[in-house]
Amino acid sequence: MSGSVKVGGRVRIRADGDSPAARKHAGAEGRVRLVCEGSDRTIFDVRIFGNNFDTVLEEGDLLAAKGEEQPTGMGLLSGLESQSNLNRLLEELFGKDGIP
Repeated sequence: MSGSVKVGGRVRIRADGDSPAARKHAGAEGRVRLVCEGSDRTIFDVRIFGNNFDTVLEEGDLLAAKGEEQPTGMGLLSGLESQSNLNRLLEELFGKDGIP
């Protein structure tokens, strides 16, 4: 799955996703803004259409989607801002000590 979903790709959140975020946003669509591949799982930072914040989802929560773009304030991040967002996401998933 992670090979078919790339940064900028359009995705739909599965209704049967396992994570709390997937259950909350089931059926919604958005764009992938960041992909973090780990040794045991891949996580995705997704901007759901209509939201002005990103949601962290796991690989099993997403399906590739097709359709017209629905921009919602997506812009390019500076390298420092992107790294800061990545560090925040990793801390949310793994804690500050790197242990989930």
